[in-house]
Amino acid sequence: MDLDPRFRIQSAFVRLEPAHPVRVERVREKLSTVGAHDHEFVEIGVVLAGHAIHHCLDQDVPLSAGSVFVVVPNQFHSYSKVEGFVVANLYFLPGFLSWSLDCLSESRLLADLFLQPTGRPTAPNPHVPVWRLEADEFEHVRSELAELERESGKSEPFLGLTRAMMLKILLILCRAYARELGTTDGELGFGTPVWRALRLMDEKVAAGESLSIEALARSVGVSVDHFRRVFRKETGLSPNSYFQRLRVQRVAQLLSRKDLTITEAAFSVGFADTTHLDRTFKRWMGITPGEFRRLQ
Repeated sequence: MDLDPRFRIQSAFVRLEPAHPVRVERVREKLSTVGAHDHEFVEIGVVLAGHAIHHCLDQDVPLSAGSVFVVVPNQFHSYSKVEGFVVANLYFLPGFLSWSLDCLSESRLLADLFLQPTGRPTAPNPHVPVWRLEADEFEHVRSELAELERESGKSEPFLGLTRAMMLKILLILCRAYARELGTTDGELGFGTPVWRALRLMDEKVAAGESLSIEALARSVGVSVDHFRRVFRKETGLSPNSYFQRLRVQRVAQLLSRKDLTITEAAFSVGFADTTHLDRTFKRWMGITPGEFRRLQ
């Protein structure tokens, strides 16, 4: 299907901002009147009722109650043949889900979708992930989405709770996705050198250590040039940029602890001073550590 004309939906349009980094929106029926568009953010759609055809990346996929699909930034999509269609769209800002790779390794789909920067043209899979939930999963996810919608819609949502609620939903969705593919998480996602490098970076952040790209490349058994090339290809970021973002995400986790000062959080992950932390944190999160702490 021809996806022209095209337009982009900005984060502000769906009211995504640092104080409200997650939104659940129920969209009904009139989607066929919305032209082809893409987003600044990841969109996860769970179809609640009705039927429609979803068009994205030269795919024309029928959707009905229980269907799930994921559209990442810079993927244009649209709908046709809409009939009684209701979809719960889950939107979130990149970087909101600050978790460790121990959690990500539960499903490589999580890693594929949520370790990607906003500007990456597509997810590693050249096809739009579309799958179905079984009846009990569908009821579970619908109930969890309703709870997340209530919490995220508050004037001052508790971000720790919304993060936990969202992660629960995503893990249920990923379990269903892996089942439908008839595969294991080891067959999805990043190549082995990059996956090993991500784990080593995670360990270094936890230990508050600095990063040596040369030593990291040796540890995963490839040359420095090859490592830089495949790392950027599979994550969309340079190794140094990814490491800085990982440190910021770890600080964001630590800021939920009232017994730690911002300075202590900065030092614990290897930042030399709070000035460096402030600059790097704002680059990736859009706000300063102090502003982020006040939202917790």
